[in-house]
Amino acid sequence: ALCSFCVTKAFSQMKLAVFCRQALLALALPSSSVVVATDEAMEVTLSVDDECAASSQVAPGSSACALNALQLQARKASTAAASTPEPSSAADDADEGTDAVNEGSSIMPVAKGDATGVPIQDLGADELDRVQAQAEEEREERELQNELFPANTSTIDGVATAMSVSSLCATRPWKGGPGSSKCFCELAQNSGCSNSGCSCPQGCLGITWNHPSTVTFKNKARAHGCSPSTVLLTSPRSYFRDTNDLKQAWGGSCMVGVLTSLLLDSWNTYQTTVAAKPVWQCFHSPRIASVSYLHIQTFCFEGDFHGMPTGNPNVAYCVKMSSASEAEKKAQEMAHKLR
Repeated sequence: ALCSFCVTKAFSQMKLAVFCRQALLALALPSSSVVVATDEAMEVTLSVDDECAASSQVAPGSSACALNALQLQARKASTAAASTPEPSSAADDADEGTDAVNEGSSIMPVAKGDATGVPIQDLGADELDRVQAQAEEEREERELQNELFPANTSTIDGVATAMSVSSLCATRPWKGGPGSSKCFCELAQNSGCSNSGCSCPQGCLGITWNHPSTVTFKNKARAHGCSPSTVLLTSPRSYFRDTNDLKQAWGGSCMVGVLTSLLLDSWNTYQTTVAAKPVWQCFHSPRIASVSYLHIQTFCFEGDFHGMPTGNPNVAYCVKMSSASEAEKKAQEMAHKLR
């Protein structure tokens, strides 16, 4: 009985000591997660099985020892902190978002015949077939339109336009010039550059539509606001630097004849190779003309091109043309503007 009493008393003292230690820890450490994060010494204390250490009957660290509530909570917090991944930075999130957007924008179903902006050499067999079929369909529609509304491409009063340009006005040689003027000279087959070969980046063969006193070729740049947007350039075979040079050559006697040829030949070429419709015929002002070889620019009436049409003579001189029979009248109108 005495031994039993002593054992009971010792056990009660042990429980009391454990209880007091738990109370002190609870008061000093309101949040076990804070303790784990900020106090390494206390973390070591919490990792010890203090109930077992206070008992002489169970070896310290034994798996038979039960941890108290504070220890369990601290260990849970420590395990959670160790397993929680570090938050990604804003830049990482932005990169991931960008990647998602890029992937979404690059994966998008399109129609079988959609080849917008794709170079012809990159088209597949089916895409090539569809482009060709669309081209044939467009050609048939234009041919039907031309049959219903034939373009007036006749000469003026049955007289060939070459007769309207005197021999003096038709044989002025190119005198040299900067930039692309030599290329224009070569395309026009002017005598001033007849032995110079070809300086045009695109070559000189298969580029022009040839007429007796002029040549027409397609401009690389396109018009805006109309379809088709093709722009044609027409130059006289005889050399004139710009409209001022044309106005002054041989006392101005060349002006109407050269203008008539340019207007009629450009009109006829546009109607037969681009579309049967009214057009703008424009010269850039000598102040801003980029090529020192006279050329008229022909483009759709409902569109615009390089600041034209305009009523500002510092920019360009333009006339609207709706029929081949208007060529001489429009040449007179243009000559009046140039003066």
